[in-house]
Amino acid sequence: MFDKGNGDSDDGFQQQLCLAVSFIQTFHQDKLELWVKGFVEESITAYSSSTDSTSCSKGIKERVVTGLRGIEDPALDQLFAQAEGPKLMHKWLQYCSSALNPTGDTKNKQRLAQQLGITAATTGAEASATFKSLAQKKLAEYQVQNAQDFKTQIDTTAEMIAEYYDTTLKPFAEPDKRSSLPAVSNPAR
Repeated sequence: MFDKGNGDSDDGFQQQLCLAVSFIQTFHQDKLELWVKGFVEESITAYSSSTDSTSCSKGIKERVVTGLRGIEDPALDQLFAQAEGPKLMHKWLQYCSSALNPTGDTKNKQRLAQQLGITAATTGAEASATFKSLAQKKLAEYQVQNAQDFKTQIDTTAEMIAEYYDTTLKPFAEPDKRSSLPAVSNPAR
């Protein structure tokens, strides 16, 4: 099952596997079957678009730990959030920045315009402020509120939204529902 030629130790993997199983049996015995099923399925179908969908030995070994996400343990969830939060925040900011690229993916532009609730009446300043508010929620969600580099990226992206709004996001605005409603005539009394 594991290729010893890649420098990974099967002894270390066996210890990791034993610790994971012991943890589940001790604290979440009712989740052992769920963890095993998820571990095996993810290992077999990791690359479903490839001709060989089986994960590599290193990937299988990682799934011993990452598979613990599904057991709903608050302390583990907190650890995973701390480890994954910066990567997820970086990816989200990268997506937002790419949506502002004039030659960027149209779907990203549409998605960002929708996330920001942009309508025909929305100004660049409003879109920028909405982005900053959404970004603050993402910082909290990914538990990276104190990361100054993300705050700097948020400010830069918000400035870009305000500056390039008319050419990048406004074309993907939803029609303003208030202005698109038919006029109601006032009946004579």
